[in-house]
Amino acid sequence: MRFVDRYVNSWILISLCSLLLWILYWLPSSIERFYNVIFISVNYYSLNRFWIYMPAGVGMITHLAAVIVGLLSLVLIWKGTRSVFDLRKWIAIALVLEGIYYASLFPSGLWLVTGLFGAFDFGVTPLGVAYLLQVVFTTPFLIVLALKVRNLSKDSSGFAGWKWVGFAFVGYVVAFWCNSVFRWFDMVAADGLVVFFSGVAGIGALNAFVFMSLAVIFAVIGMFGFMRKKFRSALRWLALSLVMVGLHYAIYVVYSYYVNALGSVMLIDVWAFPLLGLGLVILWRNKST
Repeated sequence: MRFVDRYVNSWILISLCSLLLWILYWLPSSIERFYNVIFISVNYYSLNRFWIYMPAGVGMITHLAAVIVGLLSLVLIWKGTRSVFDLRKWIAIALVLEGIYYASLFPSGLWLVTGLFGAFDFGVTPLGVAYLLQVVFTTPFLIVLALKVRNLSKDSSGFAGWKWVGFAFVGYVVAFWCNSVFRWFDMVAADGLVVFFSGVAGIGALNAFVFMSLAVIFAVIGMFGFMRKKFRSALRWLALSLVMVGLHYAIYVVYSYYVNALGSVMLIDVWAFPLLGLGLVILWRNKST
């Protein structure tokens, strides 16, 4: 098992470090806006922006805290100084913090969808819908999973929350799907399905719709494996889902370079491209262990 952990844990570490770098990229601007509306003036960006920037700033900080706790927990488990059971409270805290991060997207989604705070006059925006869906599919499942992990016991019954692992994983993948696919909906709505056959733009659209949709399908199949406690099968589908997610973002980076749009790659969860390696190594180890 230590041989297996060495490979899988390495890619988990790489993925978490990639996420950490993505957070650190956005953190300064988030803190600046949070500071301006809290410590200078609530109307610094106008009252409309107050309801957006304050939760976003809190969410980015909790996102950072969740990753730091996750990294420390991973290192302690990897070194063998602590077990998952020993760190169950810290893992639960990381899950709650991550749930708070996704919940912080709710005001932005509401703002973009309804114009409640005076956002737009032209109605619903796909990006706003994407934000709201990310909240719905992540925060509730992360909170419940945190409670299950917190209540983990050493008795022979084992971990009783595997189905919630499946639900939370599906929720994460759906969040990735929303953040990638909904950005193309405006183009499809304006130009129709011809977008998929329009040269370079078609490659970008197909990349998002095909690979991210496959990732969701594989995640759902893996979820049913967790519910039935068929863990080898569940891990195989989970790994395939990770491969699709990572492959999508790897292709997206190449696509952005080709169309001279690397400056905008950080707008989506491009940090997730190392999940391609994590998925492949899980598939490899799952065959032999």
